[in-house]
Amino acid sequence: MVAIRNRKIFPGDLKSSTIPTDFNKYTRIARIVSVDPANGVCRIQWLDRPGFRENVLLTQGSDGEWNIPRKDSVVIVAFDPKDQARIIRYINVGHSPKISSYELPALSEGEKYWECAGASIYITATGDIILRSASLGTVTLDKGSDTFKTDTTNLRLITVGGDIFFGQVKRFKTQLDGSKLSEVINNIEGNAYVEYTFNLYETDSDRNSLISVTPLIKATLGTDIDDDGNVVDENDSTVIDDRESVCLKFIITKDSAEVLSLKINKKGEVTAKLPKLVLNNGASATDIIINSGTKGVARLDDEIEVEISNLVSNDVIRGSGLTDGTPHTYRGKIIQASNSVKVGD
Repeated sequence: MVAIRNRKIFPGDLKSSTIPTDFNKYTRIARIVSVDPANGVCRIQWLDRPGFRENVLLTQGSDGEWNIPRKDSVVIVAFDPKDQARIIRYINVGHSPKISSYELPALSEGEKYWECAGASIYITATGDIILRSASLGTVTLDKGSDTFKTDTTNLRLITVGGDIFFGQVKRFKTQLDGSKLSEVINNIEGNAYVEYTFNLYETDSDRNSLISVTPLIKATLGTDIDDDGNVVDENDSTVIDDRESVCLKFIITKDSAEVLSLKINKKGEVTAKLPKLVLNNGASATDIIINSGTKGVARLDDEIEVEISNLVSNDVIRGSGLTDGTPHTYRGKIIQASNSVKVGD
């Protein structure tokens, strides 16, 4: 009779073997104390009355979904006829404060949101998918504009053909203990340099080779930083003033040897290492303007050959004033820069 007084009795309980549906006995609220992911169970502390329960089964929201709850999660626990406890629902506590502190978006009807350790997946009512990392930004699949948008600190795209990196410059720098640690490279004001680097390999097997293979083409936009984290100029020499550094670099290699190099520094000066330069290889003579600025591209003391018009002769050059109508060719050197130089006539 003591047992009868301490629990709710249904009329059918006295005359049949039907399992009671007393929610006060068969469903309770608890807090997860510890989790054993390998065995799919956890230890809980009851919140409706003092006590703990071991080996509570972890259950999932749907077939094919695997979710390991965190310690201190608030859950609803139910029991089967054999008194086996299992989690049937998780209770998210603090909905309103999380929205006020922007930890949780102001969800609309029908929207879905999953969060773990600061990272999240958010599906909006309009069908947009927003992926957010804990600290590096977001990636958005925007249904309305059919665009893929990123707002991240660093973006790296890797394929069988090569890789693209866009973001803060990071290099592995040697520490005092000899180990190497990836560090962000900053300027003297403490702001991180950024770069856009594109590596293209000749074949897909080169990209996935176990042996290090130099890319066929490597292009870098942004302040040039070497592998040791130093700002360098067109000669790969370390510079203190980054205004003297290279900001565009284009390199072609063959069999791991550099065959072409084009570098432009922040002054606009171009340094090129070329095996061969063809300015005009067409069927007809076409004017090619090398420089239309205030100074020519020819250098002082360069040797030149000049053909004097047939209106003058050697005597004119010598100052005699005589002409014979014959063109003459003279050799000399440049002693002063010209206003412009035209090549191709």
